[in-house]
Amino acid sequence: MRPVAASVLAMAVVLSAAAPAVATGPREPRLSGTVRLKTSTTAEIDFTIDARGVDEAARGTFMIHHKEGDSDVTSRGEVVCLQVGGPVAVMTGRTTWASDPRVPIGGRIGITVYDHGRHDRLGASWQLGHGGDIPSCMGMAPQAEIASGNFTVQS
Repeated sequence: MRPVAASVLAMAVVLSAAAPAVATGPREPRLSGTVRLKTSTTAEIDFTIDARGVDEAARGTFMIHHKEGDSDVTSRGEVVCLQVGGPVAVMTGRTTWASDPRVPIGGRIGITVYDHGRHDRLGASWQLGHGGDIPSCMGMAPQAEIASGNFTVQS
C-alpha cells in the first residue's frame, strides 16, 4: 500500500472511531395492541389501543367492540392521559364516536393493562353509577384475562 493511501485509511479509521454515537433520547411511554377478553358467555369483547406520551400530554386512539347476541356495539375515542410504571399502564380516553346512541359521546373511560407476556390482563371502567365522570389517569385493577392478542407496555 502506498504511504499516502495508508495515511488516508488510518485517518478514516481514527475519525470514525472518534465520531459520537447518534443519541436517540429517552423512549416515550407507550401502550399498544389488540386483544379479545376471555368471557364466560358467548360475548366477544375486543380492545385496540395505540397510546403514547406522558400524563395529560398523551395522545392516541382506542377502540372497543362488544358483540353479544343481537347486540353489536363499537366505540372509538381519543387518549387524554397515559401513565406507565413497569409492566402496567393506565390510560384514560374520551369516547368520540359510537355505533349505539346509548354510548355517551364525551364520556371518559379508564383502561389499565398489565403486560405479562401472553398472559396480559385488562381492567376497564366507564362512567360511575351515580352519573359522574371517572378521574383522569385512573383505571380499575386489571382483572380480566386475555383470550387472544397482546398488549405491549413500554416505559
